[in-house]
Amino acid sequence: MSPTEIKARIDEIDCILQSGAKSVTVDGVTTTWDHDSLRSERGDLERKLSPKTRRRPFILKPRLG
Repeated sequence: MSPTEIKARIDEIDCILQSGAKSVTVDGVTTTWDHDSLRSERGDLERKLSPKTRRRPFILKPRLG
């Protein structure tokens, strides 16, 4: 997924979570959402967007002069 697609999916998840709806029926077809799995997916997508930051190892360099 591209960063644009990831942001779009995060926006979709936010809309679903903010609405509070757990299911919707359109033309006889019912779609049900599990809010816990949506929150989990949103967290995974956020981690994909954030830069990979790691702490650099600490190295002690004594001065000998």
